[in-house]
Amino acid sequence: MKNEEYTNFESLVNEIYQKKFLTVILSMTFAILFLGSSFLLTKYYKSEAIMQIADSDNLRSNTFSAYSGIADLAGINVDNDNVSRTDFAIETITSRKFLTNFINEKRLIELFAMKDWDESTNVPLINANIYDKENNIWKRSKFFYKTSKPTKLEAYRKVMNNFEIFQDRDTGFIKVSYTHISPSIAKNFLDDLILSVNQEIKDKEVLDATKKVQYLNKEIATTEVSEIRNILSDLIKKELSIIALSKTTDEYLLKIIDPPFLPEEHAFPKRLIFFISGLLFGLSLMIIMALTNITKKVK
Repeated sequence: MKNEEYTNFESLVNEIYQKKFLTVILSMTFAILFLGSSFLLTKYYKSEAIMQIADSDNLRSNTFSAYSGIADLAGINVDNDNVSRTDFAIETITSRKFLTNFINEKRLIELFAMKDWDESTNVPLINANIYDKENNIWKRSKFFYKTSKPTKLEAYRKVMNNFEIFQDRDTGFIKVSYTHISPSIAKNFLDDLILSVNQEIKDKEVLDATKKVQYLNKEIATTEVSEIRNILSDLIKKELSIIALSKTTDEYLLKIIDPPFLPEEHAFPKRLIFFISGLLFGLSLMIIMALTNITKKVK
């Protein structure tokens, strides 16, 4: 059996070697065709950024740890989130609620109506069949889509197709990237995204802390036990520390290590990959042809 397999392989090699010039010509032809086709495809640019959980958030966690025991002694329930802040940040950024609120009309046009961009002026080129820029009207065919204007769910899916985020488990760093026809839009998208998620989490937690302070102040006013009043005062300090931290930095949740950059080279199409794919395709055809000839000779 092994001798038969070796003989078949040897026959295949001999068949291809006898037609080596045809193999080279066919492989190079397809390589050039594949490479040429890559010039016809729309170019996409990818911007990237690296972040970590902000130092202020670590201080926030330490403050919580210091006062959580006090809250337990007082019989008061203080939120204790077992989810890591890194996981919380990733889930927030990729949530439908956050992204659909983040995608305004301008970004909607950039997602669905842009066909290209003018490199000399850095101006987006809009597909007039999809969006009428003069009258601000969406013109998508309802034959193919439910609505002329893209829905929030469509926008969310489109963004998630172009957006990547993951955590490096060794370093804890969060890496994000966004791909778009325009390099400047790819960069600006990440800039605005990081700013927005920091601001949203800051606003939410400051609002929660403010409500807790109001509640704890009411509790202090209704109790006469000095020990309980002292405990409640300490809990108020904890919430006030969150409010104070929010005023010291814009990087409330995520601190930028390596900011989004303006890509100079396109991420797709990769011309070398297209060229190699053409070579392999041509070689595969020659192998099929060689196997066919060998089968005919055997018969």
